[in-house]
Amino acid sequence: MFGILKFFVALNGNGKPMEIAAGIAYGFWLALLPMDNVLWIVLLVLSGFFRINQGAVILGAFLLKLCVGPFTPLLDNFGWLVLSRDSLYGFFTVLKNAPIVPWTKFDNSVVMGAFLLGPFLSIPVLFSSYFLVRVYRKQLRDRFLRSKFIRILGKFPIVNTLIDKYRKAAEIISIVR
Repeated sequence: MFGILKFFVALNGNGKPMEIAAGIAYGFWLALLPMDNVLWIVLLVLSGFFRINQGAVILGAFLLKLCVGPFTPLLDNFGWLVLSRDSLYGFFTVLKNAPIVPWTKFDNSVVMGAFLLGPFLSIPVLFSSYFLVRVYRKQLRDRFLRSKFIRILGKFPIVNTLIDKYRKAAEIISIVR
């Protein structure tokens, strides 16, 4: 919950546009991968080690999951191309017999294709997100923050409580750094 709140604070505040865009692009890579494997969890945890907006990662992963359907045939075909290479048979056999590695479902063609192609497919998402964040800040942010929706949302006590908790957590984090 705090991650998504952190995303909106960064989007409407002084968060670096490239960190927000990188979070959305990383979320897109996660959205390409099926969520039912250890690889997805490992990549999600690894995102915490990068200087990207974690709220954008989570929001990007779940919202962009709705848009990845058209990429599935491409991922499946590319994954199958990699998995069916005779020269990699021994390597994949070693991986299949290693502990924990089979839980990544690397032998699924969609998982393999998404894992290998995901970073490259995320590049256009990175640049378009960067552009959209900049456009939002220059042209839409002030209108959005003054909108009736935001004023009505601000009247709910739970929203104010979440914002206060976020501010306190941000203060603690800034003191620790």
